[in-house]
Amino acid sequence: MDLTQESATAQAIAGENLRGSAFDYSALAPASARIAKGAADEIRAKLRTHIHAAIVVGRHLNEVRALLDHGEWAVWLSAELPMITERTAFNYMRAAAVYEGKSEMVSDLPLGILYQLAAKSVPDNVRTGVLERRAAGERLGELEIKAVLADVRWQQKEAARIAEEKERNRKNSKSRSKAARERQAGKAEEVRRRNDLREQREQQAAVEAVEMIARALGPDLPRLQALISGSLWAFFQAIVDAQAITGDEAERIAPLGDRPLDDRVDDIGATP
Repeated sequence: MDLTQESATAQAIAGENLRGSAFDYSALAPASARIAKGAADEIRAKLRTHIHAAIVVGRHLNEVRALLDHGEWAVWLSAELPMITERTAFNYMRAAAVYEGKSEMVSDLPLGILYQLAAKSVPDNVRTGVLERRAAGERLGELEIKAVLADVRWQQKEAARIAEEKERNRKNSKSRSKAARERQAGKAEEVRRRNDLREQREQQAAVEAVEMIARALGPDLPRLQALISGSLWAFFQAIVDAQAITGDEAERIAPLGDRPLDDRVDDIGATP
């Protein structure tokens, strides 16, 4: 069969004509136009057969894969089909899973782009959208599909970047919160330390005050304890009031230290 006859056969298989082609053949001589168009149709027919074959191969691989575990399947593949790498086998299997019954929609596309479109990393809605657009008659070729896939990869990377940034911010916020809690705990500990120190100083001052009173009163200390036992607050108030005593009266009271407690109390309350 010569090339013209093959072209006619290819045109019959494809069901297309010169007028329906995406290429403008009007600038070519009729004979050249028919040869070029026929060659394109024949190539598409071969590609269509190749894609169908890839889907059939993938279907059989999926059947065997379901029967064997991973180790057994890899050994079987290497022994029975050494010309197919495991990666290529998975491409066939994905193609079968995605394009079974849909080969006519993608028959004019290179297998490489079909494998990319069938990849698990491509969301189902994106893949379904491409197939539906082609089924509706839109001329969505290799370049357009690559652009769609590139956009998907960009969106996935951007989503991963945003998720990573959120996680980093969460960790930073957690770290800042921990630091703030540690600072707050440090401040609280400092307040407690100062309060404890103040209480220690007050207790020490109280001890020293009692010792001073005991030394000043000597054997009269029990008598003082008896006098203030029921009116401790009045005693403290009297001490505060005593701070207002004038210098002359302080000199008058000072010599009382050598006299009995009852005489000293009477003289302190007496009017000069």
